Parts: sequence; C-alpha cells; structure tokens
Amino acid sequence: MSESFIVAVNVRAVDSSARIRELRACFVGKPYCPLDADTVDLALFAVGWRWLVHDLRLGLGDEASAGVEAALAEAGVHAAFGVRDNLVSYKKVLLGIYRSGVCLSHDLRRLATFFRMPQRTRNLS
Repeated sequence: MSESFIVAVNVRAVDSSARIRELRACFVGKPYCPLDADTVDLALFAVGWRWLVHDLRLGLGDEASAGVEAALAEAGVHAAFGVRDNLVSYKKVLLGIYRSGVCLSHDLRRLATFFRMPQRTRNLS
C-alpha cells in the first residue's frame, strides 16, 4: 500500500470520530441519542412518517423539527412512506398467493399419484 493511501485512511478515521463526537454533542441533555441504538433497537425499529416525525421532535425539539418536517413533506418523503406501505402490503398479498400455490401444487401432485397406472396396464388398454 502506498503511504498516501494510509494517510488518507487515517484522515478519514479522524474525521469520522470527530463527526461522531459532534453528533453526540447535539444530543447532550436529550433523553435519547440515535447513536446508542443496538441490535434490539434495530429489530424493533418502527418505520413510517408518524415515527419519523416523532423521532425528529424527540431529537431536535418542536421548533427545529417543524422546519425539517416541512422540508421533508415538500420533498415528497411523506408520499414515499405511503408508497412504501402499499408496496409492503402488495408483497404480503403476493407471498400469500405464492404459498397457497405451493400448497395447491403439492396437493395436486399427491392426488395425481392415485390415478397413475403401471406402465404394463397402460399399454394393454
């Protein structure tokens, strides 16, 4: 590896750790910091416009979050969450249809075995 690459990586590491310190400083005195999330928090993470607004208000306060909320709504994020919800519902419907089809196929194969005749008998009739 070249020395310039190593220096660039070290600069990025210093920049990222400084950025993390800056982010943590924004949440001093707040009841919650998003950087403290663990795997349980991520598994139980709620998704949707309502939860986004809730987290914005929790992290930024009512006044600052109102401006961010308006900018996000103007950019179409609220509508994007609606589309996402519809796509998730559509995926669930398709998954249900697929599972029903797999069960039906299995049942049809099972029933078809009752009507199968041996090769010798088929030729005689």
